[in-house]
Amino acid sequence: FTNGNMLRIFGKNKLYLKHARIIEALAVIDTIVFDKTGTITQPNKSVVKYHGPALSDNEKNILQHISSQSSHPLSRIIASQLNNGSHDGTVIQDFKEYSGSGLEAIVNNIPVRMGSSYFIKGVANTVTQTEKTTEVNVQIGSSYKGYFSISNHYRKGIRKGISELRNTGYELHVLSGDNDAEQETLQYIFGEKASLRFRQLPLDKLEYIKQLQSGNKKVLMIGDGLNDSGALMQADVGIAVNDNNAQFTPACDAILDGSRINDISKFMQYARSGKKIVTASFILSILYNIVGLSFAVSAALSPMVAAILMPASSISIVLFVTLAGNIVARKQGL
Repeated sequence: FTNGNMLRIFGKNKLYLKHARIIEALAVIDTIVFDKTGTITQPNKSVVKYHGPALSDNEKNILQHISSQSSHPLSRIIASQLNNGSHDGTVIQDFKEYSGSGLEAIVNNIPVRMGSSYFIKGVANTVTQTEKTTEVNVQIGSSYKGYFSISNHYRKGIRKGISELRNTGYELHVLSGDNDAEQETLQYIFGEKASLRFRQLPLDKLEYIKQLQSGNKKVLMIGDGLNDSGALMQADVGIAVNDNNAQFTPACDAILDGSRINDISKFMQYARSGKKIVTASFILSILYNIVGLSFAVSAALSPMVAAILMPASSISIVLFVTLAGNIVARKQGL
């Protein structure tokens, strides 16, 4: 990604690799760690509700502007919900975003905070939170206003894709910065053996990846980008799931279009097959050389014929790899 170039593979399935060696790294992965929000959930289909005293138009405008500055999926969802198309010259100062916690800024000279309950700590909470949903709390000035509850909508085909990974034998984990409101749903999707952890800060995710690697695990981390950058960099392979090609994190080894995450099992199988194809091509090349050496020792070939056969053998290896790769891709439905 450093020079602006990416290697695109799998055609319409929109997986972009930093370099071709990532395929080799994917082939030896035995453990896959998923982020939740924005990775296996569909941001633009989430249901958002506000709980608390009615917000004035000015307060809605303030919250829309500050949340639109964030790269976090939950902030983008809220910003989209509050967007009224107004551009009234709102001034935002001292914007700060704390990964896994929340964000704060001065909007039109008013301090504003949005985030988890512990990020808003110290402010009297006058709204009872009873729903089992992901929640984003709001503080405007010195007052707690309420919270946005966000019901996640899981990506199409994700349950089937995860089931294929589980049946293939991968060890599955989920690390989420949200609360455990959807633990039952996630356990159903990922299976009883999957490890689920909630309220995980970016540093917690990074340490968790290190812990897995200390047990000789080859780890693939699949996250939504900037909030998972540490874990993506630490993992043996890091894939950032993105619904907007204009936004990505340089910490990842690959970018996967959000609509194709259900094909992750196919990509992994393709990588494993690719390793077998490369091994077969080496064997074929060695056999070529053994045969060629026997002819050379016996002086059974003229220099002209040998000169023709030399590039022909190389071309045949390339054709074999290309043909085998295409057959495997079609078999996997890629």
